[in-house]
Amino acid sequence: KIKLAIECNLEAESIKKLATMVNRENFYIVYDTGNRLKKQNLQYKEILNLKIYICHIHLKDKNWKGHNVILGTGAVNFQSIFKAIKKIKYDGNFTFETNRGNNPIKTMCENKSFISNLIQKL
Repeated sequence: KIKLAIECNLEAESIKKLATMVNRENFYIVYDTGNRLKKQNLQYKEILNLKIYICHIHLKDKNWKGHNVILGTGAVNFQSIFKAIKKIKYDGNFTFETNRGNNPIKTMCENKSFISNLIQKL
């Protein structure tokens, strides 16, 4: 089955309206944890609200200025996000879409550890 997944910065209700307009059972979204950061950190509620549309998640951290930063150093509340992911029983894929830092291999290992530790604490 082919899935059409878009990544967009529309508000959750607008995404749901778009899905209704598209009216296809294979319409989904890619949920980007960094790009979904808004003036308030509402990602937990947003993930619950969009659960039937999420087929892929990009793990990204940003600061309040909108810059991509190393996971765990920005404004994204990953603990809250992973609680929501667990609550909706998400079983799809993740992509690390992260700042590489000065040493990309070291940074990736740290990113993996950061996410693994979060998951273990759930």
